[in-house]
Amino acid sequence: MFFIYVSDFPTTINDNNIPVLFADDTSIIGKSPNAKDFQTNMVEAFDRVNKWVKVNSLSINVEKTHYIQFKTKNKPTFDINIVCDNNSITPVTDIKFLGIYLQDSINWSCHIEYIIPKLSSACYIMRSIKPIMPINTLKTV
Repeated sequence: MFFIYVSDFPTTINDNNIPVLFADDTSIIGKSPNAKDFQTNMVEAFDRVNKWVKVNSLSINVEKTHYIQFKTKNKPTFDINIVCDNNSITPVTDIKFLGIYLQDSINWSCHIEYIIPKLSSACYIMRSIKPIMPINTLKTV
């Protein structure tokens, strides 16, 4: 039902930004080589989203709303100010996007740190059950 409720949401975003909807989580991907254009695009996108949210009796949790600027050695980040309902949207250096941790420096170290404990636990369990399980069951596990 929620997906039907928000089905018109992507049409509210301008053509310079791409909305990504997953369950009740929404992200907007925007790009621009020019800092001023980027800020204008993002402010406009947030204004449109905010209007849509209010018309549909929803609300934006500003404390959970962040933005990330990806940077390279050749193109550093620039200061931008994105506001939603008189609240500044905070920049972050890493963010979880559809289960993957992304870093502004475009490397995998943050995601690797996140999955190492999970992989370590899985390896421990496999080593623990190996002596008592047949090989076919281990492959299934």
